[in-house]
Amino acid sequence: MGKRVGIPRSLLYYIYYPGWKKFFEELGAEIVLSPPTNKKILDLGVKDSVDEVCLPVKLYFGHLEVLKDKVDYLFVPRVISISKKEWICPKFIGLPDMVKAQLKDLPPMISPDLNMRKSRKGLYNAAVEAAEPFTKSSIKVLKALYLALREQRKFKAKLKTGLTPIDILEKRENKRVNEKKTVQDSLVIALLGHPYLIYESFINMDLIRRLREMGVRLVSPEMIEDKTLNKNAALQPKSLFWTLNKKVMGAGYYFLSTQSVDGIIQMAAFGCGPDALVNELVERRVRRDGNIPLLSINIDEHSGEAGLVTRLEAFIDMIKLRRGMG
Repeated sequence: MGKRVGIPRSLLYYIYYPGWKKFFEELGAEIVLSPPTNKKILDLGVKDSVDEVCLPVKLYFGHLEVLKDKVDYLFVPRVISISKKEWICPKFIGLPDMVKAQLKDLPPMISPDLNMRKSRKGLYNAAVEAAEPFTKSSIKVLKALYLALREQRKFKAKLKTGLTPIDILEKRENKRVNEKKTVQDSLVIALLGHPYLIYESFINMDLIRRLREMGVRLVSPEMIEDKTLNKNAALQPKSLFWTLNKKVMGAGYYFLSTQSVDGIIQMAAFGCGPDALVNELVERRVRRDGNIPLLSINIDEHSGEAGLVTRLEAFIDMIKLRRGMG
């Protein structure tokens, strides 16, 4: 049995888990994934993290707590940049330091620096660093990285067919394909937000399931080609340098310019400055150009299910009335 590497089911899990899993398994490691978020994990995260961080980071701490005694290593990468001339949110840059400062009795952490701001060579450097506990062979690292990138491309291609990351990661693909064949969705709703918000069903009160049960077809930034997202994000006079927020804004502008959806739901983490800015930019564009209803939802550990469900049902009912479906 290989060394056990723990990966939290949180934050960038919704974007990169297929590649991460393939990379470490090719190096002979056994992947241990934390369970889906529950109240215990949330409570642990709130207790262990500092008050100033957003809810997704607090959840990350909770996932690490339930993993740390079950693995030989914890994978906590320091993600600095994933695109040329852009940055990722500061909380990802400081994540390994926050974890070391706040959590006790941790196993060794695998915390490679991923910095692709200047060139893609930063990806190889991160792979070499992540592989250190398993191999010193550059050939083995290159092979594992190649196969991991191939797995990521397959994952992204599936997303472009209308599947969400949780459909794929939780093995619901066949179910969704069958539903598409038998159900004609009446409304198309765009979900705007980071993957670790819109696909984290515990903190968003199972938003995707609720919308689908209302007969809604969902679209999200992950289902749009990167070139299209960047082209629409460029409509903003000053370019954003936060990669993930830029994708959200590009998707919002795309849906508004094409008028391809019946409504937009944008989700943000309470206390996140970049989220607040992007949501404001999208709202201004809606007021200026749009005839598309918009619902903004801020999420923190105090968000209540009853209030969200009431707002969601009212939003969908309002759209149906506008379309003469009421």
